[in-house]
Amino acid sequence: MNPRRVPTAGLPLAVALLGLVAAAAAFAISVAQPLPWPTILGDQLVGLSYIVAGTIAWMRRPGNVIGPAITGAGITWFIADFIFVPNAAITALSYAFMWLPNLFAAFILLSYPTGRFFSRTARTLFTVGVAVSVVQYAVRLLLLERSPDYGCDCRNPFAVLPNGAAYDAVMLVTRILAVLISLAVLLLIVQRWRRASSAGRRQLAPVLFAGAVGLAAFAANITAYNVTGASATGGTSGVAAITGTLLVLARAAVPIGFLLGLVRTRLDHALVGQLIVQLGQAPSPERLEEVLAATLHDRTLRVAYWSTAAQAFLDGRGRLVHLSASPGREIRLVERDGSPLAAIDHDAVLSDDPELLTSVVAALELSIDRNRLETMVHAQAAESRNLPAGRVTLLYSDIEGSTALLDRLGARYADLLAEQRRLLRGIVREHGGREIDSRADEFFAVFPRGSTPAAAAVAIQRQLRDHAWPDGVAVRVRIGLHTGEPAIGDEGYVGMDVHLVARLGSAGHGGQILASASAREAIADELAPDVGLRVLGEFELRGIPGRHEILQLVVPDLPAEFPPPRVARLESPTAFI
Repeated sequence: MNPRRVPTAGLPLAVALLGLVAAAAAFAISVAQPLPWPTILGDQLVGLSYIVAGTIAWMRRPGNVIGPAITGAGITWFIADFIFVPNAAITALSYAFMWLPNLFAAFILLSYPTGRFFSRTARTLFTVGVAVSVVQYAVRLLLLERSPDYGCDCRNPFAVLPNGAAYDAVMLVTRILAVLISLAVLLLIVQRWRRASSAGRRQLAPVLFAGAVGLAAFAANITAYNVTGASATGGTSGVAAITGTLLVLARAAVPIGFLLGLVRTRLDHALVGQLIVQLGQAPSPERLEEVLAATLHDRTLRVAYWSTAAQAFLDGRGRLVHLSASPGREIRLVERDGSPLAAIDHDAVLSDDPELLTSVVAALELSIDRNRLETMVHAQAAESRNLPAGRVTLLYSDIEGSTALLDRLGARYADLLAEQRRLLRGIVREHGGREIDSRADEFFAVFPRGSTPAAAAVAIQRQLRDHAWPDGVAVRVRIGLHTGEPAIGDEGYVGMDVHLVARLGSAGHGGQILASASAREAIADELAPDVGLRVLGEFELRGIPGRHEILQLVVPDLPAEFPPPRVARLESPTAFI
C-alpha cells in the first residue's frame, strides 16, 4: 500500500464509519416503532447509498467537496429517525435539524460536478437557503414548546422563549420561502441544462434529473403541508404522502445516478486503450479528430497541429488556427520536451475528469510523435520484400522552384520540406498507397490495385495550396502518375517504369498532374464526374525509348492551364477524354 494515500483515504473512511454507526442506531430506533418494513428498509437504503457514493467520490477526488457533501447528506439523512428516541433533548434536537440534508442536497445540485457553484445566482440562492434554514432550526429549538411529531410525550427543554403564535407565523413564512427557493433552484437547473453542451449534459444528466424531480416533490410536499396541515413526519394528507414518497425516491436516485456516472467514467477510461490502437494506425487529421471527439464525447472538439515551418498552429487542412479560449471552452496543449506538438480545443466540462483528459492527450502525443518519427525514416532494404508486386501505379512529385525556396527561407527550408513530406505521406496512406522513397524535394509512392492514386494526387495539390507556409510562400509540386509492373530489388522498385514516372513528373509544372497512357486505364474508374483527362500529345522522354502519350488531370478547383510539358514534343493534339 502506498503510504501517501493513507491520510487521504483515512478521513473519508472514518467519516463513512461514523455514518454507518448512525445508520445502525437509526435502524434500531426504527425497528422499535410501529413502522412497516418497506419504510424502514427504504429509509436505510437512501441514507446508505449517499454514504457509499460520497465516500467513493471523496476518495477518488479528495480535492472536490462534492464527495464530502454527498457523505454529509447520507449521515444527516438519519437525523429524522432520532425523533423517536424517548429522550426530550434528543427528540427536540432531531426535530429541529431533521431537514439538514436539504442543505447538502441543494449544495450538490448547485455545484455538481466540480464542487464550485456554477454561477453567482446559484451561490446567492444557496446563501439565502442557509439563512432560511438557520431561522427554522432556531425557531424550532427556541420557540416550540412541544410538537405532535415528537417521538415522546415531552416538552422541548431548549424552548427558552416558548411562543406558539410566533412559531407558527415564522414557520409559515420560512416554508413559503423554502418553496420559492426550491422553485428558483429548479429554474436554475433547467436553464443550466438548456445552455449546457452535449458533453456537459452527458455529465450532468445522472444527478440533475433526479435532483430536479426531488426539488419539485419537495416544493409540492411543503405546499401540501401548509395547506392541509399534514404531519411533517408522515402526515395524513394523501397529497403530502404521495409527494413525500416521490421525494424519497428522487433523493435515492441522486447517489445512484452519481454511481452510474462513475461507472460510465471508468468505461470511458477503458476506451483510451482502444484509442491508442486507432491512433497507432496513423489516421488522417479529420479521422483523428473524430476518434478523439468520440472518446471524449465532445462533438465540438477540434485539434490544431504545430507547424515548425510556419511557426503556428494549423488545422487538418493546413489553415492557420488562432487559439483562444472562449467561454465554456478550454485549450489543452500537447507538448514533448517543452516543444509544442498540437493543441486540443475542447468543452471546458471535460476538465472535470482530468485523468481521462490526460490519458487522451498522452495518446495523441504518442501518435503525433510516431508520425514525426516516420517523416525521418526512409524506406529500408528490409522493407522492400513487403512492397506490392504486380501491376501498380507509381506516383512521383517534386517541388517546383525548390532552390528559390531554399534561398528565401534558409535554415527554415528543412522544416518546410519535412512538413511537405508529412502531408504527402498522410494523403498517400489515406488513399491506400505507400511511400517508397523521398530524397531532397522528391517523393515516390506506390498504389496497388483497389487504391485511388488519382484522388491522392488531387488531394495533394489541394492540401499544399490551402496550407499555411512560412513567409507566405507557395509550395507547388508537379506530379506524375504511371502504371506498370516494376521489378523489386534490394533497394525497392527498379526498372524502366520507375524512370518513366520520374521523367513524367519532372516534365510538368507546379500544381500540375500528368499521367501516362497506362495510368489512364488504371485511374479511369476512380475519377470523379467533374474530373477530366486532357490529352497533351505524344512526347519523347529523355532516356526512355519510344513515343509516350501524356495526359493532364483537369480538376475544377485547381489550375488547368499550364505551359507545354518540358520535354520534346512529337505530336500536339489537345482533346478531352
